[in-house]
Amino acid sequence: MKNLLLSVFLFITVSPLWAQAVAEVYTEKDLQGKWKLVTYREKSVSLDVASGKATIDEPIEKTIKYDEVAAMLRTNLESEAEHYQEGYLNVSGKNFKMFVHENLNKGTFRITRDKDNNQVIVGTFKDKTKTTVPVKFKDGRLIIEQPYTHRIFTFERIEE
Repeated sequence: MKNLLLSVFLFITVSPLWAQAVAEVYTEKDLQGKWKLVTYREKSVSLDVASGKATIDEPIEKTIKYDEVAAMLRTNLESEAEHYQEGYLNVSGKNFKMFVHENLNKGTFRITRDKDNNQVIVGTFKDKTKTTVPVKFKDGRLIIEQPYTHRIFTFERIEE
């Protein structure tokens, strides 16, 4: 019984430390430079910004209503593709400027961890409002997901 309790105690105390140790760590330096928007994803539709073509992901449960909505979203994204082709993210020091679909957001940022130990960027804008977005890198690309809307922006570095 003592061995079982000791094992449970060790598991509970060591697991969070292990998770933090193996979690990927990004720094401010990793974000520096100029990035171009290469993929924009909304709901289950992804837009390849360069080609202007949108693709629909296969849903877990396919319905007629889903097909209609996804097809409409795909058509809308493709018709607005040129607006996404100008998308970029510039990061210099602790300052950022992000332009996507005629919307410019700029401010300062810091990197921290959320309650689940994921790295997030906390952006602060001129009007003192803040937003927290998950950040990760995959295949050298920077992936940012907007909270609540779950829109995903994938950027590729063009200049350091």
